[in-house]
This record gives sequence, C-alpha cells and structure tokens, in this order.
Amino acid sequence: MTDKEKFIVYMSICELPNKKQELFLEALEDFSLQSVIKSKIIETNLTREEYHRFISNYDIRTFETALSNMEKACIEILTVESEKYPQKLFNLPDRPLVLYAKGDLSLLNEKAIAVVGTRSPSNYGKVVTEKFVGSLATAGFVIVSGLCYGVDEIAHKKTLEVGGKTIAVVGSGFNNIYPSINTNLSKEIAEKGLLLSEYPPSFVKNVILFQDEIVLLLACQMVCLSLRQERRVVQFTPKNMPLNMAKIFLLCRVAYLVIRVS
Repeated sequence: MTDKEKFIVYMSICELPNKKQELFLEALEDFSLQSVIKSKIIETNLTREEYHRFISNYDIRTFETALSNMEKACIEILTVESEKYPQKLFNLPDRPLVLYAKGDLSLLNEKAIAVVGTRSPSNYGKVVTEKFVGSLATAGFVIVSGLCYGVDEIAHKKTLEVGGKTIAVVGSGFNNIYPSINTNLSKEIAEKGLLLSEYPPSFVKNVILFQDEIVLLLACQMVCLSLRQERRVVQFTPKNMPLNMAKIFLLCRVAYLVIRVS
C-alpha cells in the first residue's frame, strides 16, 4: 500500500472507535486495501452506518481536493507514522491516527505547561490567570490550552501579549473554530504559535475529553485554574485526586495544581 493510500485510509477511519481502527489496520497487514474493502472482514465488524461512512469517506478525488485545499491554507498533516507526530501522544491508548497542524511545529518539542480551567472566571480569577500565565510564558514555557471561553482564552491572549509562544488544541476543524468568537484569536495563534486538531478543517466542533487529553500530554506540567469560589490552593497527588484526573496523571505523568479563588 502506498503512502497516499495509507493516508486516505487513516482519514477514512478516523471517526471509527479505536478497536475497530486497529482491526482495520491489522487486516491491511495481510491483505491489500482493495481486498479488504471487497471482503467481509470490515463489513461484518462495522455497523451499517460505520461501513457506509467509511466507503463514502474513501474517495481518492475528494481526498486530493481536500489535500490541495489544506496545502493552500498552509495546514500540515501528521500521521502516526510521521516524524513530526508528537511523541508524547503515543502514550494515549486512543491516539489520533491523523493530526492537522497550522503554525510552528517546533513548539511541540519545547518545554510546555498546560493551562485549563473554568469557562466563567471572576474578575479576580482573570487577574490571577494573567499573572500565572504571563510569568510562565516570560520564563520560556510554551502555554498549551484549548481555545475555549474563560481561562483557556485568557491564557492564549496573555501569552501572545507578553511575546510568548502558545499551542491551541481545538475540538473542531480550523474552518469552524469553536467558539466562533475566538476565530481571530486562532488566526493569530497560527501566525505566532501553533494550532492543532485531530479533525479535518471542515469538521464542526466535537465536545469530548480527548481534546483535553491532548492538551495535557503535550505539556510537562498542568495548571488547572478554577478561579470561582473559595480562596484556597489544593494540590492533588495521584493518591487523593479524583479518579478521572488520576488516570490522566498516571497516563502522562504531569503535575497538577488546582487553584480556586473568588
């Protein structure tokens, strides 16, 4: 199978559950792509909807048009076999087969800190976020966040304001930035930092945890700013943090600092 065919396959199956992606890729090791498509190997293991979605996605002409459009928009495509694919994401059991990037890919190899938090910080919370992020960015850390409302948005803007570098991991395609109010911010990040998504440019937002997992794994540490209720600092360890947070902690070995202030 050529690299071009392999890439088309990756794009075609990226919406399938991880186990079914693995099944498909294992079948390709023993058979040609056309043999797999014509056989019952895939059809019997996919739902009717999944099977027809794959068949409709696997279209060479559509693929070539999409590839040309992405090239014009300076969007780089990274597959799991690409040398530029973030090595930290290999720790994810459900790592995306394809990533779409726009901007400075060298930032993926720099020391980074993930900053995430509430979508509705108080005024005091905004000040604290700016203070933390400004200091970290000035110290040379790449700030990684998700381009959402609130803390994410503040983190990106403050980093750019002090001349720092930032990576925005978005849960949509680059042509449908969510929230749309941050579209101009995403363009500035693409020029001065890096935009990253597991979804093709035309994809509409997808609210899932996976986006946050990518944010975390790209960083060496994480600062989670709730910034709403109590004025206290809580530092979680793998023993006392919530189960979902502990799972990610063990997965990517990052340090968590959760700060809550009114």
